[in-house]
Amino acid sequence: MEFVLSKFVGFFLSPLYLIIFLHFSFLFFYLLKNNFYEKITIYLITFAILFFGNTGISGYILNSFEKAYSKSQINLNGIDGLLILGGPLEEKSYHNNSEIALNSQVERLTTAIQFYNTNKDLIILYSGFSNKINPISSEAERAQIFFERMGIKKDKIILEKNSKNTFENIKFSKDIIEEIGGNWLLITSAFHMKRAMILCEKLKLKVRPYPVDWQIKKKNFSLLSYNIRLSFRYWEIILHELVGILYYKLKLK
Repeated sequence: MEFVLSKFVGFFLSPLYLIIFLHFSFLFFYLLKNNFYEKITIYLITFAILFFGNTGISGYILNSFEKAYSKSQINLNGIDGLLILGGPLEEKSYHNNSEIALNSQVERLTTAIQFYNTNKDLIILYSGFSNKINPISSEAERAQIFFERMGIKKDKIILEKNSKNTFENIKFSKDIIEEIGGNWLLITSAFHMKRAMILCEKLKLKVRPYPVDWQIKKKNFSLLSYNIRLSFRYWEIILHELVGILYYKLKLK
């Protein structure tokens, strides 16, 4: 029930739904011929579009999440394994069911391959069953197919095939990592790393963060910069991460 509720709430974490709600509110007050509230809703719609559509504002806030952990130089000789959090693999390709469909978070996978090619002794632990309510396949199993096609030996791949969210990623992976031992890197998207590391600290899983898949490529932000589609996407990430962090902090007090 908790997982289904999180998906329901997550679906509405977008400025788009606020603006849609305000539009319906305007129509409601228009039909009631309430000029005062008509004007209020018009002002709110205008403000929402100007605020949430500004990439300077959304980019600055998203950057504050991403820069929480920096990408540092790694001596792979001192690393025993890589923990990769699920997300980069889609359930199926629209062209061919035998193809592995990747999304914009693919750098989690390519970084693991790059590190493995540098140190063939690395163990790759992929964590994630599915983040869908009614999944048709296991993301971890698709990851194994992808890694083997990329030349990674089967005995160097470990799958955590039960988790459906970040909390379960860390919780279930902790048991596997503690059984194997050694020093581990946590690889996930930069915007997601803060939430993941909070959970690692709460659950006492010792890993070293290695953020990838940076959304913000520049340091300077202009309040005159507008790209509504991109900015709304930034806000969806921000709200999703913020709600996740607040929820897990309350849950794991």
